[in-house]
Amino acid sequence: LLDSDQSDEVQANISELLTNVSRYNTDATISYFTEDIIQSLILLCACNNIQCKRYVPLILGNISQNNIVRGHIGMLGGVEALFLSLESDDPVVKCNILWSLSNMMYYPPNQERGGRYISELIPYILISNINIYTENIRNFAMILLGNLLYYNTANRVRFLEIDYALETIITYINAAVHVYGANANAAAAPSYINMTLIESSLRILLSLSYLDSIAL
Repeated sequence: LLDSDQSDEVQANISELLTNVSRYNTDATISYFTEDIIQSLILLCACNNIQCKRYVPLILGNISQNNIVRGHIGMLGGVEALFLSLESDDPVVKCNILWSLSNMMYYPPNQERGGRYISELIPYILISNINIYTENIRNFAMILLGNLLYYNTANRVRFLEIDYALETIITYINAAVHVYGANANAAAAPSYINMTLIESSLRILLSLSYLDSIAL
């Protein structure tokens, strides 16, 4: 797959195929994703093939639903490779990477690896020009941030050292309170409420509240 004489089309088709296979039944396929294959997938994160850049994070995210594989991906440099791949201008690539990283953060050593890049997530949670792509990017960045902070005091401190990070989270919660207050008699939440954003904001605030200074 990584030989220089292989075409982009072959790599793209294989990446899409492995995405579908790993998504269908992780338990049945996980044993085939050996460390060598995982290493090859991680190397493909740096390729210029846009289809590979879109699909490879999905493969890594699918197989990282297994805790042992999360550890392998982390030890082989997968967390760093995915964060570096966020430099892509393609919004689909960004969405897929953020989702993939979210799955990896349930493994504490990966939280430590990801914590070094926590400041790079802030631009994604501050997105104001919202469309179908940027909203998903912000949603996945918020979910990832919540997973990075989950029972991880070092990452909580890193987050709080970033200017306006905590204030932004509180702003999202405050905005939802006002909207709900204006629709208190509604049978359900208004259609324009982004529940993923609100749930993630509350989860982030919950994690931070384990610190005495924030609880106070």
